[in-house]
Amino acid sequence: MQYRILQFAIVLTAGLAMGSAVSTAEPTDDGSDSETLYIVIDDREFSGRLFARAQTEIGRIFERYSWPTPIKFEKYSFEGPPDSVELVLHLYPFRQGVPGRLNFSGWAVVEYDGGKHDLGYIRVHDDPKVGENGQEIEDRLLAKFGEKLFKKLDELRWESL
Repeated sequence: MQYRILQFAIVLTAGLAMGSAVSTAEPTDDGSDSETLYIVIDDREFSGRLFARAQTEIGRIFERYSWPTPIKFEKYSFEGPPDSVELVLHLYPFRQGVPGRLNFSGWAVVEYDGGKHDLGYIRVHDDPKVGENGQEIEDRLLAKFGEKLFKKLDELRWESL
């Protein structure tokens, strides 16, 4: 198990050593995507409507913090290469908690070459203003979710070294 976590950390930090830029992944010249982080989004609760918005907002967070390897977003039914690293996000519906506060949550799991590491439940909230556009509120919640997700994933990367 320790070897798998170490292997996961090496794959994720390899891009930093090579100085590669974060973007949505394009296959490399040799056809190998072994260093690509696949972010697999399970948005079945939303009938697939949230995928593009989650891809945009979470992708911005990973770009802002310069994630060291290429990332590629996929839908839940994705079957990656056997040696791929996948970050699976199970997204739950937006819910109103305390009156005036909107909550958003999800569960994150890193899957790599036969192993799994549970990043746990991530919950964020926002206090929207009266008359504010609902889609802007949801995008802001997705960005907050992406921030927390990135921090947890970055901690795992450094703990594994």
